Amino acid sequence: MMFPSLSIREKLFGLVGESGCGKTTTGRSILRLTEPTGGSITYGGEVIFDAEKKIKKNMLPYRRKMQIVFQDPLRIFGSQNDGRGYCWRSY
Repeated sequence: MMFPSLSIREKLFGLVGESGCGKTTTGRSILRLTEPTGGSITYGGEVIFDAEKKIKKNMLPYRRKMQIVFQDPLRIFGSQNDGRGYCWRSY
């Protein structure tokens, strides 16, 4: 099986896509909350996971620097739930 390559070179990275396309799985795999089945992960020039070379670094120091932020898509527009549905604030 061929594993795709993904390079993130910025401090802030947003991953968007349709429901079920693998956004959460990608984030969980990078943080190794879900163990990847192949490929490699490099952080700051250091290989922290490589399935072929059997490299699995302790993730605690890296998890302190990385996080997954799950965003409620309705909240980004400043919505408020009034119990009957969503009301949109205007700015």
